[in-house]
Amino acid sequence: MAAGIAVLVALVAFGVLLIPSYYRNWQFQGALEDTVAADQSLSRTPAMLQVDVSNEAARLGLPVSPDQVKVTQSPGKLKLEAAYFVRIDLPLYTVDLHFHPNASR
Repeated sequence: MAAGIAVLVALVAFGVLLIPSYYRNWQFQGALEDTVAADQSLSRTPAMLQVDVSNEAARLGLPVSPDQVKVTQSPGKLKLEAAYFVRIDLPLYTVDLHFHPNASR
């Protein structure tokens, strides 16, 4: 019984440490979708979009630099992709969570 409770407590603790990173990624995904949906985004240069996306990531506390943002543009179409990872230091173990949010129009 005690071992079961210890395992349950450990799982809850890991969840408390991991869930915020997944939540921020979910927010970042929404920001990418909003950026792609905005009509003015089609007229912006790839460099401007890279900076906008990395600034939004920084606002959310995510480690995304402009060079980690891939912008693909063609007439009337836009695709934004970002690849980053978040390192979580757990007791006795380190986890790298890799994220690849993207949005297209």
